[in-house]
Amino acid sequence: MKQFSLRLDELSKMYEQPWVIIDENDSFIKIIFQEHGILLISKDGDVSYGQWELIHRAQSLLLDIGGQKKMYNHLFIDKGLMLLKLDGYSER
Repeated sequence: MKQFSLRLDELSKMYEQPWVIIDENDSFIKIIFQEHGILLISKDGDVSYGQWELIHRAQSLLLDIGGQKKMYNHLFIDKGLMLLKLDGYSER
């Protein structure tokens, strides 16, 4: 599957598009990546700003949402789908 995936380095192609995070509580959080590490966050209609940072060597994203920082590892990205795995999280 990774052979068909874009790299996280190509994230600039995905600016200004809405993406959805489904967290461990099955809550939906809409995020929009903006330039200069700005992250627009919408949860239940409440909008706030956070930050994002690409960690190149780990092929991971560091997201700061509501002051809580989490690292997500790249699994797959194309123009309409981004699959990230919470770092250190494994299904049991």
